[in-house]
Amino acid sequence: MSESVVQTPSGRVLLDPAIETPGPEAVFDQSHWERHGDMMPAQRGRGTAYFVHSSAGQWVWRHFRRGGLFGRLVRDSYLFTGEDRVRSFAEWRLLKRLWDQGLPVPRPIAARYQRFACLYRADLMTECLTGAEPLSGMVLDGRVDEGLWHRVGRCLKSFHDAGVYHADLNAHNILVRDDSVFLIDFDRGRIRPPGSWARGNLDRLLRSLRKIAGDRPEIDAGWKQLSSAYEGLAAA
Repeated sequence: MSESVVQTPSGRVLLDPAIETPGPEAVFDQSHWERHGDMMPAQRGRGTAYFVHSSAGQWVWRHFRRGGLFGRLVRDSYLFTGEDRVRSFAEWRLLKRLWDQGLPVPRPIAARYQRFACLYRADLMTECLTGAEPLSGMVLDGRVDEGLWHRVGRCLKSFHDAGVYHADLNAHNILVRDDSVFLIDFDRGRIRPPGSWARGNLDRLLRSLRKIAGDRPEIDAGWKQLSSAYEGLAAA
């Protein structure tokens, strides 16, 4: 797996040398993108995110922020316990591995951490899946048919067969574009040996769908279709 790690005044930047970027200093420099009019806010979960337009395509820049009660006290700082444990670096490397294997994830572009004594802040830049929309919105609008439930089930099965654990598998982190289904946001994800965690992943997704759609009967019917495809019982 090809990567380049570059020292900066406040930390380090991880890059894919095969992708053209403005350079390790500029790729996470907000003023660089704003000067060129190539940056706009994006709504992406609890983290702060932006769309940036580079010469190599449209990217998504996500700044890592904490959630929950603790996140109200310490918004975006994490304890530094070694570079391999930096969340943006770990997610970049997992995404690169999955992307190289041909799994449907956004291509990782760059990752950064900035040290502050024993703490760090983190950022991640990934390919923007232009034209894709969250499964959650499609569920709310009643636009999920049997074919899409089957595609989602087969997509999830491909990740689980590869041992991919997604720490926050929910309907917002499943994107749909035409006939393709993608997973995004692999913070705290990892590769695991086979086990009951796969069923736990699916249960988490089902809770997410019910939270979005309530007791609508089409969710139970759709879940049966998804599960059938996941188990290999539905026609391709």
